[in-house]
Amino acid sequence: MYVSLVQDDLSEMDSIKRKLELKNVELTSENIGLTQKALIEKDSLLQEVNYHLAEQIPKTSSEPEQILKELHNGVIGGISELEQGNEITSLEITSESPY
Repeated sequence: MYVSLVQDDLSEMDSIKRKLELKNVELTSENIGLTQKALIEKDSLLQEVNYHLAEQIPKTSSEPEQILKELHNGVIGGISELEQGNEITSLEITSESPY
């Protein structure tokens, strides 16, 4: 009788073990599916971001050139205007102090 109870317990434990293994396989498959879905979503979002960045590159790459040209023209123009109002035509370093 005791042997019969032990065999029943072992049989039940084997059954539970098989159920757990099947559940583990099922959950692993589900996790793989969810991971693949997340990777596809991530790739899609990255492609969208890259598309929008690619649209912005021509806009931003020409802006600094235009700003630099405007700054350059403003600085050169400002210097020219200062030179016109100033009598100094050349710079000379002397040891004489005006003070």
